[in-house]
Amino acid sequence: MTTSILQPELQKQTLALYGELLCRRSDWSGQLVMAAFDGAAESGVSAAASLAGAASLVVDADSASIKDHYRDGAFDFVVNTLDEALRAIKNQIRQGQPIAIGLMAEPAAVMAEAEERG
Repeated sequence: MTTSILQPELQKQTLALYGELLCRRSDWSGQLVMAAFDGAAESGVSAAASLAGAASLVVDADSASIKDHYRDGAFDFVVNTLDEALRAIKNQIRQGQPIAIGLMAEPAAVMAEAEERG
């Protein structure tokens, strides 16, 4: 769970990411934002992407961190495989609705699998 000491920093980081997203594109509906690195669950990407209207997939090997942030409301769903994540995201992207998925897996392995799939 995010401690109250860290909360202001996470809020600043989320706001900065949200601003960056809006600078790159004004309409994020139907788009996917993916973050796959150690500590991604604590980056604020999921909240920033949801605010911008995008779907997000956040991949982090730290399952405890993903679960803590899920309990804090950072993710709509937490899954264990890329297949589960894609099933949850696919319909939301088609409808242009935001969704935040936390994937508990090794980022490098997920990126390799995603690249293989195209």
